[in-house]
Amino acid sequence: MKKNLLTEVHILIRHVYIMVIIIQEVILQLQKSAKIFWKIFIMILKKGINDSFTKIYAVASDYSWTNGEQFQKNFCDNLNIKCDEIPKGKSILIKKYNR
Repeated sequence: MKKNLLTEVHILIRHVYIMVIIIQEVILQLQKSAKIFWKIFIMILKKGINDSFTKIYAVASDYSWTNGEQFQKNFCDNLNIKCDEIPKGKSILIKKYNR
């Protein structure tokens, strides 16, 4: 009985290991596809993209679901975007603009 159980556990572990390898490969393929899609997207829509000005992104210090460190790591670093931190006390108030 113990030998049967150990054999079943061993088989289960092997199946989980194989599934992990497959999932890792799927994730790698999705990342490659996303990069290719983004390049094609930019090529197709290049005429409609206004890149003649400096883009500024900000994270609110209050009522935000992320902080500056997470924003830099998860957004700027992943997209290779230059990120400069504004020193505390030097922040600006951005007013909502409605058309």
